[in-house]
Amino acid sequence: MEIKWFNKALKDGIASIYSTNITINKVGSINLDNAEYVQVGMSLDERCIVIKPVQLNDIDFVDKNLLLNITYGPTYARISNSELIKMVESTFDLTFNSNPKKFKTKYVEGDNLLLIDLNKEV
Repeated sequence: MEIKWFNKALKDGIASIYSTNITINKVGSINLDNAEYVQVGMSLDERCIVIKPVQLNDIDFVDKNLLLNITYGPTYARISNSELIKMVESTFDLTFNSNPKKFKTKYVEGDNLLLIDLNKEV
């Protein structure tokens, strides 16, 4: 008998984007390592949102205007900033509202970045 075991590490990280925030499921946010803040950028070439965790001991080396708060729940991480969402909407010609659009996430280990792939909604 061949058994294939369920591996929770193989689940997809998912980011749900609303008009006021980005909520990332536990699998997607695990690599943010409970960061105190994040930097959020956008890659036009890759069509993705880029999230970089910033720890308290690194805060003196980062422009304070680039930092956004991140909050954590038992099963998610959330970045709440409606201006950020408006910028994503205008940059990528998307519209978000109270019903989320969901996208896969990918962690780039060497760069310590979390990418939200906006190419395909899940």
